[in-house]
Amino acid sequence: MNTTYPQPVIDDDTLDVLDHAISTLARRRGLWLNTDAVFLHLIASLINQAQRALPHIVLTARENGTSWDDIAQLLATTPDQARQEYDPGHNDRPTTEN
Repeated sequence: MNTTYPQPVIDDDTLDVLDHAISTLARRRGLWLNTDAVFLHLIASLINQAQRALPHIVLTARENGTSWDDIAQLLATTPDQARQEYDPGHNDRPTTEN
């Protein structure tokens, strides 16, 4: 079965979720969104957390049979770039292996 996955989408839904996450994190940390520095701290924290989670999510997807082509599509990159970034055993050679 060949499944086509969507590339990442930036839209009103993702903006609403991000706004909610920023507001929630600010409350949890006892911060006010009254300066750009606070906003920068919060959004950088969320970005870093998401980036930190990706390797495990990609590994789990691979273990469950998701191809490098599909992972690349979901990450809006190429299969070789995805594999180079997230496959610790990758040796930087171009491949067509899924």
